[in-house]
Formats: sequence, C-alpha cells, structure tokens
Amino acid sequence: MTPEHDMRSFRHILHLVASAALLAGCAERVTDASHSAGPVSATDSYWKPDRVSRSRQEYAPDWGRFPPVITRRAGYPTEAQANNALRRSHWSSVPVRTLITKEGVKTISVPAEAPDTIAAGVRVFACRPGALNGYTGRVQFYDGPVVACASDLLSADGRVLARVPLNFYYWQKAWRVQDPRPSYKSVPWAYQEPSPPKSKGWFGDRY
Repeated sequence: MTPEHDMRSFRHILHLVASAALLAGCAERVTDASHSAGPVSATDSYWKPDRVSRSRQEYAPDWGRFPPVITRRAGYPTEAQANNALRRSHWSSVPVRTLITKEGVKTISVPAEAPDTIAAGVRVFACRPGALNGYTGRVQFYDGPVVACASDLLSADGRVLARVPLNFYYWQKAWRVQDPRPSYKSVPWAYQEPSPPKSKGWFGDRY
C-alpha cells in the first residue's frame, strides 16, 4: 500500500466523524457504562456488526453499542468493552496541557506543577481497522484484530477531558487499549515526505 493511498483511506473516516459527533452528543445524555465500579471481566466476546451503515447504530448480541461510525465490517469493542479495555490495560493518564480538537492541537495554560488528569472512562465514536502509528501519523493495516479509534476520554462526572486517537487490540480473549502517541505535537515525516494538507477534521493536520 502506498503512502498516498494510506492517507486517502484514512481521510475517508474524517468525512464520517461529523455524523459520529451527532451520535456521540446523544450518547452523552445516556448513563455511561464507563462509570461502573464493578470488577473488570477477564475476557471479552469478539463481535462484528451485522453491517456497516452511516445512519444506523449497530449493536452486539448483548445489546452493547458498537462505535457509531465504522468504515468496514470487522471486530470492534462495544462501549462497555472499550471501558473494560481502558481499566484492564492500566492506562488512564491524560496530559492536561494539550488537547486535540476539530480545529487542531490546542495548548492549555495551566500551572507547571499541575498533575495529569485521570480518565475514568472512554467513549469511542469512530473506528477503522488498523493501528495508528504515532510517529508517522498514519494508520497501518494488520491481519490481526486491531482498530484505530477516535475517542473521548472522560472524567468521573462525564466531562470530556480530551479527544484522542487510541488503538484497541484483541489479545488473549480480551480487548486492550494502546496509546499510540509519542506526543500530541507535529511529527517529522518519514523519508522527507511532505506533510498532508491541513484538514478541518477532528484531528487537525496530523491525523
């Protein structure tokens, strides 16, 4: 797969994110499964949606919600499984000094000694098969069960702390999460390739 084809294929998801934002806004008014204090199950079922639709919310056999926007039929974590993956993987810190917004990367002025904010949950709203490489800013396709997802990290009271890309992978019969970022800053492009044109998408000119 050429770099040009790779970038075009990932830009396809950005056209769908506007629809995801509307669905995610509706989801904010629903009790979030991420705030459950119950134990995390040792395993997850691996499910695929029955079909891919831009206008219809897909559900798993247990009525768990799949991400509102998906690009092809593949295995994805449901809302509850994504939150279990966050807790299972022991990853929850969020730098409070930078946020990714639909206008691009923004810096927040905070005291230097301010600690990292802790994410109590995650809301996944747009996914595609493959894993985001945090150094190149590109999604690479793998044969294994891994998906790159645009995600909102949530506080304990449901506030959105940051909108970040996360890789979810299925291993040892359970979903787990991997943070692909080396930082939230622009990265040097490999092989002296020009950076992609600035996008008005959720991830600015990097994703």
